[in-house]
Parts: sequence; structure tokens; C-alpha cells
Amino acid sequence: MFSIFKSKKQKLAEQKAAEEAERQAREEAERQAREEARRKAREEAEQKFVADLAALPAEDVTVSGEKAKHNTLSSMPEYSYSNITKKTKKDGLGNFVVIDVETTGLQPTRHEIVEVSAVRFRDWEPVGKYTTLCFPRKGIEQSASDVNGITADMVEGCPAFDEIVPSLLAFIGSDNVVGHNLEFDIRFLWHFGLDLFQTKRKYFDTLDLAERTLKRIKMKYNKEWEMWEENFDAEFDVFDYKLGTLCEYYGIPFFGAHRSLADAYVTGFLFGHLVEARTE
Repeated sequence: MFSIFKSKKQKLAEQKAAEEAERQAREEAERQAREEARRKAREEAEQKFVADLAALPAEDVTVSGEKAKHNTLSSMPEYSYSNITKKTKKDGLGNFVVIDVETTGLQPTRHEIVEVSAVRFRDWEPVGKYTTLCFPRKGIEQSASDVNGITADMVEGCPAFDEIVPSLLAFIGSDNVVGHNLEFDIRFLWHFGLDLFQTKRKYFDTLDLAERTLKRIKMKYNKEWEMWEENFDAEFDVFDYKLGTLCEYYGIPFFGAHRSLADAYVTGFLFGHLVEARTE
């Protein structure tokens, strides 16, 4: 009798173990299917992103016979970013040019521009691009290549930035200028000879607008661990104001970060979202 009872108990245990194994296998298969779906969706989104960038009409990059005269940073005119409020008419802001540069470092007086891109928007949609790699006469350090992926081989034979200033300035025209952390770009552009200030225009920095619009997570001091940590109890929108973080928040597809064309392209869409948020 005991052996019969034990046999039934063992069969029940084996049945439960088999059901559990089946459940785990089913959950694993579903997890893999979800991961594959996400991978495929990301791959398709990246392909569309690359195709949309490639399809934008490209302005010819013309090399000038004369090098643009470099400017001292101390001589750069003062300027300010235009703010956007509920009274601002959104329809009047849809035409602009987004600018972005990639450099060999953070200081214009020590480092150089290795890539510049501008994307023209009309009625909030991208309609044209200007983009080129630029040859840095001082070379590219590995630390810079680690950030933007631009190597010495890639810029070999490309024009230096001060040789293409007139054609870039012609592309920008009299449009308002948009950028993310725009001061960084303007300082490099000015130092290497591109004067945006010769034409009256407005300047919009999506970093500045994001800081005015979205709440960044706050920090709190943990006395027990004697360290600062993120305060998830307080209301917040984003962890930081990096371009990639903001694009993720607004659902803007973004591939190729730290390359100037991709950065300029998504910054234009980010500007639209921030204007919408501040005028609604």
C-alpha cells in the first residue's frame, strides 16, 4: 500500500515538474520572440532612419580659393537664445536650419572641426542637408575618435573647415539657427571663420529649452550609505538632458549619435516637440 501511495506521489511530482518545465519553456520562447520582434523593429527603424537621411537633397560642398580668417573668441558678438512661451506662435518657427559640429576636443583654440552638418527645415519638415568631413591640420587624437568614430583615414583628402565656410554660410542663409548645446557649435564656427552674426536671426538651443520644459531627476543624500543617489520618489521626466535621452523621451528615432548629420537631423524634430510642449 505504501509503495502504491509513493508511486502516485512520485507521478504527481513528475507531472508538476513537467508542467513547470513546459511553462518555463513557453515563457522563454515568448521572451525570445519578443526580443526578436524588438530587434527586427529596431533594425527596420534604423534602416528607415538611414534611408531618410540619405534621401534628403544634399547641397554641394564648395571649396573656397581662400581660407576664412580665424576669429578670436573674445571678439565674438554677444547673443542670446530666444525663449518660447504659450504666447509664441508655433507656425512662425517652422523654418530654420539646425547646425552641429564634431571636433577633436572641447576648446576651439586648441582643437579643430572634423565634421559639420546643417539640416534645413521648412514647415517643421527636413528638406535639405549640407554635410562634410573636415581635415584637421593638427590631427585627430584617439580620445576624439572614441567619441565620434571619426578617424584620420576618414578625413584624409577632405577640405579643412576654413576652406568651406562660404558654401556653408550660403546654405544657412538668413534662417534662424537651432542646435543642441548650441554655444559649443557657435564658438567653434566663429573661431574658424564662420560669422553667423552678420545676418540678423534668432537662435534656439534645444538644451536650454529642455531644461526649461522637462524635470530632471533630483538627487538626495543617503545618510546610511553616505552618498548621493537618484531620488525616484520625486516627480521627474528625464534622467538628463543629453540629446539621446530627450529623443527617447519624445519617441524620436535616433541612430548614429555623435555624427553631425544624425545629430542635426534629430535636433530639428526635438525642437518641434519642445515648441509644442511650451506653446500648448
